[in-house]
Amino acid sequence: MSTALEKTTQTESVSKTFTHEELPNYDGKNGASGFIAINGIVYDVTNFQLLKDGKHHGATPGNDVSHLFVHKNGILNRLKVVGKLA
Repeated sequence: MSTALEKTTQTESVSKTFTHEELPNYDGKNGASGFIAINGIVYDVTNFQLLKDGKHHGATPGNDVSHLFVHKNGILNRLKVVGKLA
């Protein structure tokens, strides 16, 4: 089973590096895209139903949620990788 980072490097290039200061701009509010970071990888959760209302188990778009993430990598495989976190 490949990790999310291996999936990223194998299937698509990570073209954007996001800073911790920049990530909150992608909070999914007012038409903005919703991105989360998990273990250094930034995922697009704009259309992810569990985060559609802005919060799921304490995870909110625009944040590094590595410490909250309890799911196996299977759920990450359904999310589009948009970059990496600096």
